[in-house]
Amino acid sequence: YVREGDTRFDGNITLANDPGVKIAVVDGSTISIVRQNDFPNAAVVSYSELSSTAETLEAVVTGKADMTFGDPAAIARYIENNPGKIRLVAGAK
Repeated sequence: YVREGDTRFDGNITLANDPGVKIAVVDGSTISIVRQNDFPNAAVVSYSELSSTAETLEAVVTGKADMTFGDPAAIARYIENNPGKIRLVAGAK
C-alpha cells in the first residue's frame, strides 16, 4: 500500500527494492519478513511489535514511509475510516 497518488510502483512493485524506498513494518511481523525477503534493499521504518497496522499506514500517509504491507481486512477498515489516503499498488498481489 502507498499514499494516494503515488504511482511509482504501479505495474512493477519490484521497483520498491531500492535503498531510496522506505517500507514501514512492525518488528517481528509477517510484513517485516516480506520486506526482508522480497525487498532486502529497501530502507526500513520500524515500529515495535506492540504497534498496529494503522501506525504503519499513518507512516505512509505522512510521508515517513513510502510503502507498507498488511492484513487486507485491517487495511480495508483503515481505508473506510480514512478515504483517499492510501491505495493498493496497481498490479500488486
